[in-house]
Amino acid sequence: MLNKQWESGFRTSRLARDSFDAGFASYVPPAEDRDAAAAAEALAQSVRRATIDAWIVTLPGHVRPFAVASKLERIALNLIARWSEPSVAIAYLDHVLSEQVGNRAWLSGDILGELRCLRAFLRSPTSREWLRRPRDARDQSLTQH
Repeated sequence: MLNKQWESGFRTSRLARDSFDAGFASYVPPAEDRDAAAAAEALAQSVRRATIDAWIVTLPGHVRPFAVASKLERIALNLIARWSEPSVAIAYLDHVLSEQVGNRAWLSGDILGELRCLRAFLRSPTSREWLRRPRDARDQSLTQH
């Protein structure tokens, strides 16, 4: 009986033609879903940007990675997640700067320099002192220089 129903109408119905024949790859969500997704992505992007900007201003001026933040957001966010543990952040920077990562064409001169500068800062004794200071004291020392 199901076979007869299939033969008689469903196979040629509009539902079958529009939903199944096109396949999943060509599915286009309704406009309101696309607008909501775009708004959610814009909000996520602004939160990521604000997180990166808030982290950068806590760093001494000579080690602020502006090129990394603008061109390699994923690496900047990974550094932020590891920053409170200098040894973990150093290990991450060693990995990024190592030859094991593969093709490093994305590491332009300014980005490479900033990543190396951050690694050197984290390895220096002054960074440990800097990271131990309360945030207010760090902000005051930035305005004095």
